[in-house]
Amino acid sequence: MMMNATTEYGFVDNRQISLVRSCINFLLIFSAIIQLFLYFTYEDNAVSVLIVLFVSLLTTAYCLNGRVFCKTPVSSLLILGFNFVSLSGAMVVMTMGANPIVKYLNVPLYTFSLLAIAQITLIFSHVVYLRSYVFVRASELIRENILKPIGLFDLPGDKVLWTMGVVGCIAISLTRAGSFGEAQTFQGNDVGSKVFAGFAVFSAAPLFGPIFKKFYENTEDKPLGISWWPLITYFCMLLIVATVANTRQVFADAVIECALGAVILFCLGKIKLTSQLLKRLILIALVATVVLPLMSRFSIAMVVAREFRADSSPISLLSLTWSSFWDQAAIASYQEGIKTALLGDYNEFYADNPLLSRFIITKFHDNMFYFSGHLQSGDGWLLFNSALDRIIALLPQPLINILGLHVDKSDLLSSNGDYLFSLASGYGLGGYRTGSMIAEGFAMVGFLYPLLLGVLAISCFSFYDAFADNSRAKGVVVAPVMMFQIWYLFGGVGGAAFGAEGLSNVVVGILRGMPQMVIFYCAIAFFVNSFLSSRLSAK
Repeated sequence: MMMNATTEYGFVDNRQISLVRSCINFLLIFSAIIQLFLYFTYEDNAVSVLIVLFVSLLTTAYCLNGRVFCKTPVSSLLILGFNFVSLSGAMVVMTMGANPIVKYLNVPLYTFSLLAIAQITLIFSHVVYLRSYVFVRASELIRENILKPIGLFDLPGDKVLWTMGVVGCIAISLTRAGSFGEAQTFQGNDVGSKVFAGFAVFSAAPLFGPIFKKFYENTEDKPLGISWWPLITYFCMLLIVATVANTRQVFADAVIECALGAVILFCLGKIKLTSQLLKRLILIALVATVVLPLMSRFSIAMVVAREFRADSSPISLLSLTWSSFWDQAAIASYQEGIKTALLGDYNEFYADNPLLSRFIITKFHDNMFYFSGHLQSGDGWLLFNSALDRIIALLPQPLINILGLHVDKSDLLSSNGDYLFSLASGYGLGGYRTGSMIAEGFAMVGFLYPLLLGVLAISCFSFYDAFADNSRAKGVVVAPVMMFQIWYLFGGVGGAAFGAEGLSNVVVGILRGMPQMVIFYCAIAFFVNSFLSSRLSAK
């Protein structure tokens, strides 16, 4: 029987991480049985389900292992996260919606097969990474010589977190920012607006207060001494901000980020499974059964109101969303419209529940796999050049001109998915269609892509694992700035790791995305601790 153990990487509660693995495996097997029993006659459904089940069980067996997870919690979550948003999550969510896993997909068997190859590549790359002294040592050097000295592993105070939250909400309201600091609908593409949009990710910061205190102050089951009503009130305010900005991502991502933090704490043994916790989980599950349908309907109402946001004031948009929430005809019309889009057209609809569908990117992969099948010879080289141009675009435009690289940033305003779609369909650029780094990679270099993915994966593991300190006597600590970003690395539109919509996003995430967030985080923390606190104490 597995018990608690102390390794060279800190405290590992094997019983709790095994419980998490067992619960996930049960959900996967149960969903697979339902899929096979009810939808066996659907073409490609049975084979697709078996592929997803096999690779998902392999992923949980590897990543949810006490020693692997404790040594590399961030990279383990990146692998698990990719599996959830691309493979296992699709099976669970589609089963919940009483639909076969292949429904609404253009090339399901091809999609799940190549995603499975990518998933196995990530696991194999992680094994190589852990056995590589160079990459593990590089991660340690980054953590010890850069991240720790600038205070990234210090516990942020309540003033810092609430200031971050306020700044994040202001950034969302003014820029309607998306994930990883990309301005989605700002009235311009100037550098200032994009920089300010980067603060949007901190909008959920106050909600992380209990999680950070558990990481740093409570390794045992002791009361945190936290007042929950301010946090509940803040979350309600976050819903209003999301409505005014007309972006579902704000509140949906806040929930998943906090849930991920709680799961990490539980796996590391910093949240104990007690009868009291079990009662709370049951209560949360019961509340979720009531709240989730309402939030899903609210999510649709936001989309219905979206066509008016360009010409609407924030108050008007809030009113439109609220009226759409109660307009059954408008809700039904929207749902019917997205379902009747023909397969073969670009269509992002997959799961019936619009809120849960935000956490699944399988359909984006399928779209790009389908359209990549219509590429001509030589288009793979064009995709490669486009990805290279996006990486070069990290440099200032004057420097690009001096170096004679012939890259104009104004030519790169489309998404990676939009560019692939344009090559395949012949339509012009526009629309910011969501791509897939997996489909793009296979379109570039064919079945040599796992080698390229392996190199990118090991680089990601080495860099992002630097944000977890497993040398502490009381257990593993994940840097707060990483907790704000970890969902964006593999989930949501614009992911910067294995859920990215293009290969260039992975490189950009390491060279600009995460360093930029570190600078923003340190800037706010320094301002609050050095300037604001001294002003308040002087008064």
